[in-house]
Amino acid sequence: MHCVHRVGTIPVGEAAIVVLVRSMHRQEAFLAVGWFMDELKRFVPIWKVGSVR
Repeated sequence: MHCVHRVGTIPVGEAAIVVLVRSMHRQEAFLAVGWFMDELKRFVPIWKVGSVR
């Protein structure tokens, strides 16, 4: 598994977090990414800040 977490201003429509997973079966990959995202949310608070007009 490989994860890239971009910081700073992320343009609308672009990914802030990219997770790459290799697996023999698709379901195992989805389960791994689901687990990773749950752990990330639990240990790293992520806030979305609205744009200022």
